[in-house]
Amino acid sequence: REANSAAAIANPHVVQVYDTGENDGLDYLVMEYVHGVNLRHEMQTKRTFSVRETLRVVSETLNGLAAAHRAGVVRGRVQITDFGLAKAASQATLSSTGMLLGTAAYLAPEMIENNLATPQGDCYSVGIMAWEMLTGQVPFLADNPVTMVFKHVNENVPSVATVCTGIDP
Repeated sequence: REANSAAAIANPHVVQVYDTGENDGLDYLVMEYVHGVNLRHEMQTKRTFSVRETLRVVSETLNGLAAAHRAGVVRGRVQITDFGLAKAASQATLSSTGMLLGTAAYLAPEMIENNLATPQGDCYSVGIMAWEMLTGQVPFLADNPVTMVFKHVNENVPSVATVCTGIDP
């Protein structure tokens, strides 16, 4: 179901899903091949990005997410090459074991508090990604994911200027 939802998205910033199937009890996806570098790898290598580079990545990410939202696909975290955690907007966002899906550093407050995957929550996650691209770290640091999600719910994301002094507002 999720693969079919992802296949309905036609956007240059979303990897195309061509087909799905099953072979000997194993499900598979046939996806567009993308030659390039993973953003996480780039973030680990470069550490920080310029405002211009960050705005380009954020703009293209939001463009792809907008197409996904129009198709009724909402993500709990941003990873547009992989819609494995994507959920149709009307579906629950708990795994079969009842655990919340997502990466604690990027989860939106409404996902944490109410288990709601929303377009606004996706935008929140992109904002956290941009914050990290500019500063080299996520805004909330903690020794464990529970503390981190508590901060997302109960604290405002600090201004990028608190880490990047002199950044143009």
